[in-house]
Amino acid sequence: DPEMFGYKNVLECALVIIDMVRKDAGRVPIPDILQYVIIDTRNCFYCVDIDKAKIREMGITVIDVQLVEDKDCVVDQDPASLLANVQLDEDDTCSASLQKNHYLSPNKVLEVLLTLGT
Repeated sequence: DPEMFGYKNVLECALVIIDMVRKDAGRVPIPDILQYVIIDTRNCFYCVDIDKAKIREMGITVIDVQLVEDKDCVVDQDPASLLANVQLDEDDTCSASLQKNHYLSPNKVLEVLLTLGT
């Protein structure tokens, strides 16, 4: 998520949201401000650390669910087709389609959010 650049981890970002709400609304309990953190650690690359345990300790539910389109799932791709597209960089690190996704699918995120509302 591009908004995460500059933060050390997801917990720090959550604390910023909580602090901003509390500046306006007072000492509101955390679960009344932020109930869920939704992530996709299987298919998505995150530029920051995600400490699920610390987030849960704050009373926030962590939901780790698919947030990319089915065709973009790392685990669902055929290994032979992945290897056909592998390119080694100068430092011998893999690039191309073996990398996790950098962008979430708005449709998948909406599906999850609508499910939470029911």
